[in-house]
Amino acid sequence: MQKSSSLLLIVTVLALSISSLNSLTADQEFLYIGTYASADSQSIYQYQLDANSGAFTPLSSIKGGLNPSYLTLDRTKRFIYAVSED
Repeated sequence: MQKSSSLLLIVTVLALSISSLNSLTADQEFLYIGTYASADSQSIYQYQLDANSGAFTPLSSIKGGLNPSYLTLDRTKRFIYAVSED
């Protein structure tokens, strides 16, 4: 008989308004990074991509909950959904 192990991952999904970060425009490209951080720390960071040089410039950050490890934008690009690992 084989033993199976399972991993329980408790997640919280947050919807964060992009307006708390810099606004998106059609001619700009941004990178959003979620970090492992406490719930009261800055944990989601926004960078702008320079398409010519490939360089990223830090723009802003927000509190994104506890350990927001997965981020995605909604279709309208008005909200970031963050999965928070606990």
